[in-house]
Amino acid sequence: MSEQSVSPFAAALAKRQRAEQEQKEAEERKGQNFDFEELAYFPLEDGKEKVFRIVGNPVEVRSKQDDPILILQSQVVNEKKSGYVKINWDAIQKDGKLVPNPDWVLSRLYSKVNERDWKKYTDADLDDKKGIVKAEGKIVNADGKNGEWVYRHADTQIYKIVDGNAKKDEKYPKSFYPSKRVIMNVINRHDDWCKINNHTQILTSKLGVSEKKNDKTGEMIRSLFPDTGIPETLYKAIFEHFVKSRGDWDVDAVVTKKASDKKYEVWDATDAKYLSDLAKKLASENDLTKEELLYETYDLDKLFGVSSYSKLLKRLGYLFKLCDAELGTEFFKELEQLANKEAEERKAKNEEEKSEDDAEEKHNNEDVKEDVKETSSRARGVSKPSTDTSTEEKLVEYFKTVFPKWKDLPDSDKKILITNFDKVGSNGYPDFKMSSNPVQCSNADCKFEGSNVIPQTPDTISMCPVCGEVYPEQA
Repeated sequence: MSEQSVSPFAAALAKRQRAEQEQKEAEERKGQNFDFEELAYFPLEDGKEKVFRIVGNPVEVRSKQDDPILILQSQVVNEKKSGYVKINWDAIQKDGKLVPNPDWVLSRLYSKVNERDWKKYTDADLDDKKGIVKAEGKIVNADGKNGEWVYRHADTQIYKIVDGNAKKDEKYPKSFYPSKRVIMNVINRHDDWCKINNHTQILTSKLGVSEKKNDKTGEMIRSLFPDTGIPETLYKAIFEHFVKSRGDWDVDAVVTKKASDKKYEVWDATDAKYLSDLAKKLASENDLTKEELLYETYDLDKLFGVSSYSKLLKRLGYLFKLCDAELGTEFFKELEQLANKEAEERKAKNEEEKSEDDAEEKHNNEDVKEDVKETSSRARGVSKPSTDTSTEEKLVEYFKTVFPKWKDLPDSDKKILITNFDKVGSNGYPDFKMSSNPVQCSNADCKFEGSNVIPQTPDTISMCPVCGEVYPEQA
């Protein structure tokens, strides 16, 4: 009797303590710029040893959604040239390398814009400064070649945007062509965050931090800007180190970033003579504990999958339109069709999942009825949130407090937001179902009022409910 009464209360106390801890952490995180699901990052820092345990199998034999993943990603300038849009490219394996899928619509646009022709030198090209001279009756350059490749569309605006790919006053333009990034779950050995939260973190090569004063409250708001994972070169260095030294990575890694040399120093917990006293103290050679083996991990497939057609249309639609106008292509129309098809498939999937949920709910209710001999007619009815008028009214009132442009939204957008609402996140702002493919506003300056939290809303709405940015129309 006493054993039965103590166990539930002990569990309840533990749950309450966890909830209080989560609330405390949420308050501390308010105003920070987290990605969807508020990803926790473990950043490498210049000149500092960082100790961590890699979770999962190598990229080369990846089989689970939380194993390290290799992706192709680029940051493409937005239409207003006020910021960048992170795009994860569709990719294929070719000759042992991961390369952009040539059939993907953005890959085709990039290839079209960068079409080249071989131009053979003539007397008009002779230029001693450029090293183009006539030798033995032939006009050649310093490399002995009689011509050079020239970009066919170099004088067009679309070429200049793709080639330059820079926001206003950008000192170092970014490459439109994607780079290889590896994302992995890790256990941070520098503090007890993973233990307290029963969760892994995501390794990042850089975590930018900025502070901005809130004009209304005077409060300093801290924002975080993480790189996506780590460069493939670092992943290869880690992999090769462990293969040569151990044959696996079942001990902690110790990585030091050396920014000035653009290199990383990689060791592991068994390399004691190369580690500082602090690193030796932090690093473990032991197997993961039973508790660590049960840590929740991030689903990297879900979080870092290929960018949707809806995202391309909404965020980069201007590029496709410009390409069509200048080069005579029909990419924008094709992209609209792909986005519409994608939306229909997503809707069908949502309806299928809803039917399964309803069937499960009905089954559970039948089980309850069998166990309960006397049930009132009112108790037998199960109200669904989607048809609960009072619940929807409360949700609308909540949306009005966080979405300044709520009253200006078309009814169709309001319906999408209501239908796809998931929960109020720990930061106090709405989270939407992953099935609605939440994306950031195309306005780089868009934030929830009084914070630096970037809104992420279903990709099918036509207007941002926070800043009022109007997205390209979909056919």
